[in-house]
Amino acid sequence: MTYEEIVAYVQKKAAKADVKGVENVAVQINITGEGHGAFYVAVMDGKIDVQPYEYNDRDAKVVAEADKLIAFLDGKGDESAFTVEGDAAKALVLKKLVAKTAAKKAEPAKKSEPAKKAEPAKKAAPKKK
Repeated sequence: MTYEEIVAYVQKKAAKADVKGVENVAVQINITGEGHGAFYVAVMDGKIDVQPYEYNDRDAKVVAEADKLIAFLDGKGDESAFTVEGDAAKALVLKKLVAKTAAKKAEPAKKSEPAKKAEPAKKAAPKKK
C-alpha cells in the first residue's frame, strides 16, 4: 500500500467509529517500511479526525509497519506489534476505536416478531324471535 492509501484506509475506519465520551487525545502514527510516513488520529470534542500530517503537540506516537496497523484495525492483530512513545494509555484510544467499530459489526441484527394472523371474527348467534 502507498502512504496515501494507508491514510485513506484509516480515515474510512475512523469515520465509522463512535468516539462519544472519549477524552481529547492526539496520537501520531509513524508507518515504517512500505508506505512509510506519518499521520495523526485526533479525538476532539467527540469528533475524530485523521490527517496526513505530523502532530507536534501529540499525547503519544505509535510506530508500526503498515500491514500490522491494517491487521489491527481489521481486528486481526494486536498492539504488541507497535512501539509507543509518550503516554501509552492515550495511544490505547486506537484500540478502543477499533473495539467500538468491531462491536457494532458483531452485534446480530434483531429479528422482528412474526405478525400474528388475525383470528376470524366470531359470528353472532342468531336472535330468537
